[in-house]
Amino acid sequence: MASTVLRVVTFWLTLAAAGLVRAAVPVVQTSSGKVQGKAVSNKTNAYLGIPYAQPPVGPLRFLAPKPLFTPFAVRNATTFGFSCIQFGSSSPSASEDCLTVNVWAPSSPSRKLKPVFIWVYGGGWNVGESSSPYNDLTSWSIAHPEIVFVSLNYRVNLYGYANSPALSTADTNAGLRDQRAAVEWVFANIAAFGGDPAQITLGGQSAGSGSIGTYLYAYASRPLIRGAILMSGQAATTMTPPPVPIPGVPAAGANPFPDIATAVGCPLQGRNYKAQLDCVRTKSVAQLTAALTSTNTLGVSPFVDNTTVFSVPEYKSRGRAGKFAKIPLLTGTTDNEGDIFVLDRATNTLNETISDLLTLSVFRCYDSQQSKYSSSSVPVYRYRYMAIFPALSPPPLRAWHTSDQIVLFNPTPGVSTMATDYLRKAWSTFIVEPTNGLVSLGWKKYQGPGSKTLVDIFKNSTDLQHPIQLEDPTSFDSRCAALGLGL
Repeated sequence: MASTVLRVVTFWLTLAAAGLVRAAVPVVQTSSGKVQGKAVSNKTNAYLGIPYAQPPVGPLRFLAPKPLFTPFAVRNATTFGFSCIQFGSSSPSASEDCLTVNVWAPSSPSRKLKPVFIWVYGGGWNVGESSSPYNDLTSWSIAHPEIVFVSLNYRVNLYGYANSPALSTADTNAGLRDQRAAVEWVFANIAAFGGDPAQITLGGQSAGSGSIGTYLYAYASRPLIRGAILMSGQAATTMTPPPVPIPGVPAAGANPFPDIATAVGCPLQGRNYKAQLDCVRTKSVAQLTAALTSTNTLGVSPFVDNTTVFSVPEYKSRGRAGKFAKIPLLTGTTDNEGDIFVLDRATNTLNETISDLLTLSVFRCYDSQQSKYSSSSVPVYRYRYMAIFPALSPPPLRAWHTSDQIVLFNPTPGVSTMATDYLRKAWSTFIVEPTNGLVSLGWKKYQGPGSKTLVDIFKNSTDLQHPIQLEDPTSFDSRCAALGLGL
């Protein structure tokens, strides 16, 4: 009997020494209630699908997010929550009850709270979900346990950007307000997970980046964050239509709501906008999905309300006047953002002239402008992502929109893990120390034309031992002035 007990004890001690036995994941108390997560590594626990607001259903459809009134007891937070309703899709994994956050936190308690990174997905404000492989922070969080990682779901398409005069000024652009509500939730609760609310960095790509750009202006006086990472999107990007119509990319400022309302049997009667909005609220998701796709092939986007979103001229005016959150930025674009939008998949060809025009007019030039505005008062690290990995960018594709995010989030077949490791190291360095951290990796604080402070990432995609080079941005930005988008 004694020998049997000894063998069992020895077995479990061996497993523990090998790191194969994990302590029970602690229950964390939040303002939403208690959450029970799961271990994703020996050093990291995940708490998934935590509600940060009331389900925006019924009379709350299209309105700004509302706080939870009654905390739940103990919630099983081991799986992602529903994604928000996607444009043109009726997936059973999507629901209007989708306002959740996900947290990846250290499994061992520490006296010192850790820096926090919140990720905002892209998707043209019409699709996107925190659970997709290229928004899932699990792998990155395991590789960098010095950071507490957070992602969030926010409403997209019609549900996030219904443009009805019946909406109050406090309810416009609900999808952007979802993001703010999630940041406020993180600010209030992240210490319970070991994160420091005074060290939050907000980051995103494409529409996620553009959303953060608008955030910096909408919440200039109280951003609740100390740094921002903007990958291919600025505030003005949100309100800039592409130079040519692109399927799946909404026409900035367009308002498809009246057509959608009419299509579901809710035409405007006189000027009774409230009755029309109330009528649309009674329609099913299936009815709205059918109406949205049949009346509007380009989707729905944020609109100017002069609270959460301003016009392009107003952003330029406010930018020059410094009316935005003064926090360090890590910001940049890919060299050929437009390639993926204009690629003719039937013939595997693309119009490089149109691609380059889209890259400049929607992405690069606004990045140049905001870098100039912010660098006059706070540290800015501006990059140019140039990688052309054949496995990810087969000809004729070059460094296309989102190709950097794919490498950042997941090691990609045919692409050296050194590329993923470097991007994560650089981004994490900024998150931990946004003022001077990247200097230790050879980056320079951006100073604009006439200085070699623009960071070229993976200019030589076959030499990942030397991942960056420095250049003067003068030539890189030279075509912006001709488009009326100069400094």
